[in-house]
Amino acid sequence: AGSLKRANPDLDESVTLIRALQDSNIPKFLADDVGLFRCIISDLFPGVVIPGQDFGALEVAIKECIDIAGLQKDAKFVLKVIQFFETLNVRFGVMLVGPTGSGKTENYRMLQAAMTRLREQGHEDERYQTTHTYILNPKCIKMGELYGEYNLLTNEWTDGLASTLIRQAVGDTTDDKKWVMFDGPVDAIWIENMNTVLDDNKKL
Repeated sequence: AGSLKRANPDLDESVTLIRALQDSNIPKFLADDVGLFRCIISDLFPGVVIPGQDFGALEVAIKECIDIAGLQKDAKFVLKVIQFFETLNVRFGVMLVGPTGSGKTENYRMLQAAMTRLREQGHEDERYQTTHTYILNPKCIKMGELYGEYNLLTNEWTDGLASTLIRQAVGDTTDDKKWVMFDGPVDAIWIENMNTVLDDNKKL
């Protein structure tokens, strides 16, 4: 809400709050829940009309990248890519969930391509930076190989694949964005450990 207020200081505060609530919640909901959420919002802010948001250059770049990739410019897919971008602005760990073939991988690829394209074109918005991805399948290796493990016999720590990639990404001091993508099936073990890694204190 604060960043939205700074970006649009003349906008009504009720509208700013509603946008902040929508940006951080709607991407997480199933289609059936969106209607309920909008009803709650309209009860909390009766009579407030939300003007449509113009995603301008980002939407244009996404559609151009979809064309280059030979995909269909489905309006809902474009919206999901924009929602992914919005969620990345308020969270440093994001999960794309859906059945096989629903477009999760293409979602982040299109956003990566669009942000890189806008940076190459010299767009003034600092949120659009050249984006690099480090992709791995968390289910194809053991937990110790993924996150790293401590050897009780030798008292030595061995980095895992994910920790090596994250260390490599952190070592790059440019403004480029680095995404470490765990592209694969979810299970309770690796995602629970990831929950600890993505704790808000950012210690790990």
